[in-house]
Amino acid sequence: MYKELVIRNVVIIALSLILFFFLSLFVVNFVNRRNLESQLQNLSSVISNSLQKTNSEREIMDVVNSYTKDQQWLNVVIATSLGDIIIDSSVDTLTETGVLPRLEQFEMEKLGVPGNGGTVYVNNGRIFYIERLNDDVIFRTSIAMEDSTNYMLLGMFILMVVLMAVLLISIWMTGKTSSRVTDAFDNIYSHLRLIANGENKKISENHRYGEVALAYSQINAVNDSIFQYIKRISAERDKLNHIIENINEGIVIIGVSGNIYTINRHACSIFGVDGTVKDQPYEQVITDPKFAKRISDEITTKSDIRFDYVDARTANVYLVSLNYFKNKQDIDEEDLISIVLYDVTTLRREERIKADFIANASHELKTPITSISGFSELLLSGLVPLPDNIVEYVANIHSESVRMKNTVEDLLYLSKLDYSEEISAEAEVDLADLAASCVKNYRKAAREKGVELKTAGQSAVVKGDYSLLSHMLGNLLDNAVKYSARGGTVTVETGVGAEGKKFIKVSDTGCGIQPQHVAKLFDRFYRVDNSRNRDTGGTGLGLTIAQRICVLHGAKISVESTFGEGTAFTVEFEKAT
Repeated sequence: MYKELVIRNVVIIALSLILFFFLSLFVVNFVNRRNLESQLQNLSSVISNSLQKTNSEREIMDVVNSYTKDQQWLNVVIATSLGDIIIDSSVDTLTETGVLPRLEQFEMEKLGVPGNGGTVYVNNGRIFYIERLNDDVIFRTSIAMEDSTNYMLLGMFILMVVLMAVLLISIWMTGKTSSRVTDAFDNIYSHLRLIANGENKKISENHRYGEVALAYSQINAVNDSIFQYIKRISAERDKLNHIIENINEGIVIIGVSGNIYTINRHACSIFGVDGTVKDQPYEQVITDPKFAKRISDEITTKSDIRFDYVDARTANVYLVSLNYFKNKQDIDEEDLISIVLYDVTTLRREERIKADFIANASHELKTPITSISGFSELLLSGLVPLPDNIVEYVANIHSESVRMKNTVEDLLYLSKLDYSEEISAEAEVDLADLAASCVKNYRKAAREKGVELKTAGQSAVVKGDYSLLSHMLGNLLDNAVKYSARGGTVTVETGVGAEGKKFIKVSDTGCGIQPQHVAKLFDRFYRVDNSRNRDTGGTGLGLTIAQRICVLHGAKISVESTFGEGTAFTVEFEKAT
């Protein structure tokens, strides 16, 4: 830009000077010729008046000599109307005669009657004036035009000197002006680069040119507005990135070309990759062929898709939502596919548990209802004639109704516990006193079964709900007594463990549990042996209730069992801080 400005100004100035030079020469030549013509006409008028007063050729000759003697610039010619020269001041004798040139004869023919003036013309570098004195005499004067060649050469030399001087001054001044202008653009360019890099520095608004200073002021205002807008966008982007990165769902954004735009930390954990997979094809991350096929279908159909995806590494279940984003802006950006993975492992597990629970509850309630219905129909039909049979059937109906009542009560109690987030009261409960009270309540059942009940250990005070803890321990004692053989022993031990955790432990010398059943003992309605549970009258919910009560108290229940030797349930309470 600087070079272009200098060259343009130099060319304009040079052309202007050259045009001025030639225009000046034209004007000078034109004015000089007009002056010469005027002078020649005035002089010719004076000579003509003098010639009008003469009567002889000698007198005419004397008049001509008086004006032309000792000088060469003026020439006077007297000729006849036919063009024959009578007197010519440019020759020495009167005997030297000649004829006017054809051009002059042509000009002579244009003349009108005598007394109407003459005409002026130029020929061979001289200015001629020709006039008719009378019908027979023609009067012609001429003067030489000045040779302007030397003036032109001198003018061109002066022009060259002036042009060089003016050009040098113009280059210097144009250079300074252009430098200031280009520096202004350089400052603007540098300032915009700083803005692009996130720096908000103002341009100094002090400048020699008011227009540039005003432009600086406007640029500062616009850049400040842009910077504030950029900061707001950056803040919103950072918030969005923070939310996406820390949200508890996996999020992946891919283009329809197949490259990954965004993948958050949770999605990286699900697929077992790191953040470097950005801008890579999604096939490098999503290796499951069914999952990849769903993405391919989404790109083709552009319809929202939802499906369950099971992680082969962790067996976790994720609900996958595929959504197509159509780019509606008039920019060169491709359409996007959003992939959101919700962890529904717990939800699906709970759904299975609920389904199993409903099936088991239906089965548990169906059995006593069927017995009650069958025995009732027999009694109503009158087909039972013997009183002893009637009593037996009524006893069976009562037994099954009690069993169903116990099952319903346990279900209601467990449902109440399921909807409890924490215990309603927190009192100090001595586990040793709790154990003594529960053992006392179960001594009668133990004596009938021929099982010995014992307590051991020391006092251990915890905070909790006495009623709930009593129910939990009662369920553990009930199982221990029921599944202990005659002559067996059930021991309830309390105290403080090696890590400072208070515990209560119920152990028996019963039949024990096989290892494959231990992991499912706390599932609802789970029974190791259904036939034995029918004999003992259990509902299959006792251990589930005990575990839920432990959860509400922040305690952990565990089981140790040796098949054929016995089982021990231990409840450990977290150490108080």
